[in-house]
Amino acid sequence: MQRVERADGRGGAGLYSQVPGNWIRMVTNNAPFVFFSDNGTGTNAIARLEANGSLWLAATTVSWAPTGASTSTRPSARCAR
Repeated sequence: MQRVERADGRGGAGLYSQVPGNWIRMVTNNAPFVFFSDNGTGTNAIARLEANGSLWLAATTVSWAPTGASTSTRPSARCAR
């Protein structure tokens, strides 16, 4: 984890790969990744990536754009793998 302070005030904490072209590995042992947006209490999940690759988003509308396609809006809270 690293906190970045920017001159324009838009900094924040995050995971960063400081080497160009390198990616970040996140690993679980057959468990989901769950993302929260609730000031650290861990009760308001906004996204969940299941171990089988299924993705759940808390939004009632998901905007997405496959590579090379225009942005589409789907009235769904689940994204197919």
